[in-house]
Amino acid sequence: KFLTQSQYLRLIGMLVLGYGLSINFTEIMWKSLLKKKYPDPLDYQRFIGNFSSAVGFATCVVILFGVHVIRILGWRVGAMATPAIMAILAVPFFICIIMGIDNPARLSVAVALGTAQSLLSKTAKYALFDPTTQM
Repeated sequence: KFLTQSQYLRLIGMLVLGYGLSINFTEIMWKSLLKKKYPDPLDYQRFIGNFSSAVGFATCVVILFGVHVIRILGWRVGAMATPAIMAILAVPFFICIIMGIDNPARLSVAVALGTAQSLLSKTAKYALFDPTTQM
């Protein structure tokens, strides 16, 4: 009964559900573009490995500053940083896809935008979003 009546828990639940749906949708699109750009499985795995290393490094850097962001600007800013980053970076990514990825240059731009969106949203999630949902 407490869980359904707590506005705080409902809002956290909406944030977590929204993040999960959004990241899955954008990652499916991004990874399908990656497979077009890197049809060789070895090249694809190399890219994903480098991407995972970049996410780990970026997360470590943001964690150092994220503590101060939450302490100075508050819980709400820390919790809303991830959805804001995802929305701001998803717009150009999807616009690029809608415009078409029929040539290698457009495909490269779409992959770069998707990579930036995925990198920054995962970093913000691990460094800001997860700690705020556990407070």
